[in-house]
Parts: sequence; C-alpha cells; structure tokens
Amino acid sequence: MIPFSVKQAWFWLALVGLAQCWLMLLVLGRKYGGLWGRLYYCLFVTLVEGIFSLGMIWHMDPKLMPHPFCIAQVVSFSLGSFALTGVSASFAVANALAVFRPQSFDTGRAILAWHPRYIPLVILFPLLATVLHASLLIKLNAVQPALADDMHCDITKPMWVRLFGYAGVPLAVSLPFLCLSLITAIRLIR
Repeated sequence: MIPFSVKQAWFWLALVGLAQCWLMLLVLGRKYGGLWGRLYYCLFVTLVEGIFSLGMIWHMDPKLMPHPFCIAQVVSFSLGSFALTGVSASFAVANALAVFRPQSFDTGRAILAWHPRYIPLVILFPLLATVLHASLLIKLNAVQPALADDMHCDITKPMWVRLFGYAGVPLAVSLPFLCLSLITAIRLIR
C-alpha cells in the first residue's frame, strides 16, 4: 500500500509541474509563435493532471473511486495523450516543412502558426482514437479495480484494451514523426 503522504506529495508535485508547464509554454514560448499549439498542449496537460488530481477526493485509492469516475479518468488520460501526441506530431511536421520547404512559410510568419494541415493530427486523430478506446473499454467493461496498489483507475482486464489507449496508440503514431524529426535534425546538421 502506498502511504498517503507519498500520494499527497505526488499530488502537489503534479500541480506545481502543471503551473510550470503553463509558465514555460505561454510566457517563455512567445519567441517561437504558435500560441494555438502552446494553449492546446497546456489545456490537455491540465486535463490529464486535473482528472488525476481529482482522485485525491478518494485519497487516490481506485477501490474507493466510483465506477463512472474511473471510466472518465481512463478516457481523459487517453484523450489527453492522444491530443498531446497530435500536437507534438504537428510540431514535427512544422519543423520538417521549415527545413525542407521553407518557401511554404510567409516571411515574418511563425513556423508554428496555425495551418489547416494540422487538423488531422490535432482534431481528427484524438477524437477518433478516443471514441474507439472508450467504446472498447465500455463494451468490455475493462475498467475494474486494480489488483496492485495504484493511485488512479486503469484498465485491468482484458489488458489488451490498454494498447488502444495511452499505452499503445500514441507510441505507434509518434514513431513516424520521430523518424521525421531525426531526418530533419540530420538535414540541419549537414
């Protein structure tokens, strides 16, 4: 059993980290433009941290949390990770375009400025992936109290449903964009 003092420390550190995220991305990130991306990122980090922190109402004990809250927590974690993956992928696309096709940007326009080409990554992907994941976990009643001690609700059986949530889809989607970023970095170095 995780001591409640550790759970409290985790809770406060998460809130401090969230405040730092907002500070760094909004105040210090002005230089790079792209307010939409920074706000989007901060809003979904807030969603994930917020739904996690709400677990403190039940002393971060999933066995005490109501089942509808557990479902909302799992779906929110997944939606947040899908959205963060999408915005990170759109930043990789923007950086690659800036390096490989600089003429695609207006002079004086920020590289990370909003463009409709980001809609599939930041709107469609998170929505469709969340609908699929939520449908699976509700249909299969996959959110059950964990056997091991944990601080949040999660999918316990069948475990493969996790692969359609934060544990699998973001990794699979981010790999091509990691390769794109590596190719972009190599191009910059040369």
